[in-house]
Amino acid sequence: VRENKGTHYGAGIYIADGAYVKISEAANIKDNSFDEHFKQNEQAVSTLGGGIYLANNATLEMTNGTVSGNTANTTGSALGRGNGVFVSGTASSPATFKMGKSACIGIENDIFLQNNVPITIISSLTTYSTVPGIITPENYPSTDSEEITLLTVVPGSSVSISNAASYLKITPQSISGGEKQYWYLNSTGKLAKQTGMGITVTINPGLTNDITVSVTQNGTAVQDSIHLTAGAPLTFTATEGFASYKWTLDGEEKGTGNTLTLASTDTPSVGSYDLYLEAKDSNGKYYSYTAQIRVSGN
Repeated sequence: VRENKGTHYGAGIYIADGAYVKISEAANIKDNSFDEHFKQNEQAVSTLGGGIYLANNATLEMTNGTVSGNTANTTGSALGRGNGVFVSGTASSPATFKMGKSACIGIENDIFLQNNVPITIISSLTTYSTVPGIITPENYPSTDSEEITLLTVVPGSSVSISNAASYLKITPQSISGGEKQYWYLNSTGKLAKQTGMGITVTINPGLTNDITVSVTQNGTAVQDSIHLTAGAPLTFTATEGFASYKWTLDGEEKGTGNTLTLASTDTPSVGSYDLYLEAKDSNGKYYSYTAQIRVSGN
């Protein structure tokens, strides 16, 4: 489902009241947006759900597929909400977004939760090649004691919320003076204010890296999956002697030498970041290295 132009709700897919949609294959909802010239009563309208819109009482069950490159346009005073997915949250009949396995909402395509209606996690998330989603709550806690739950499971389920919470990111909250407050999901799926950070570098056991890379922080070797205090730069050093190197972090190019140093500003918020190195030898053969950098709230 790609390159469609919507008018108001769901440029890619509109899931109507009471409908149940299941995405379990490698579907791709991509590059959908809204007609910026569409008006109602000569007024621009809010656009909701660039990729997918869930109406009240609708259900989306997503265990595979990708939502990426979609846009909920903001035109003048008419707001766009949910570049990737908009989940309606009317108190009497909210929509239900069930998420699990390798479902992926691209990092530039947020999941907007109206009235903070929670996402239901139905199985462990197994996406390692990219962050499986970034959540935009409609509201953030206004006091330290206020609790907002954004992840839940089916009652009686053995599914772990903490697995999903460790992968999903939260859109930073804009506060006065142009500053941002960062939030993360704790192990029970509730919003937690980020006041400090820890960091781990993990090699997915399902991947085989064919180039050796050492990782250090302040000159000390970093062991796989060991929790460190965030703040100090991380330095990645690949084997010398290749004709070219290309480092990317979540798809953004970061360096072209055999050594890469990442500052805390490169991984500013709680969540997972994918580091990828592609190296080419003098014969044109390519080699690769993949690691996941996970930032957690202290």
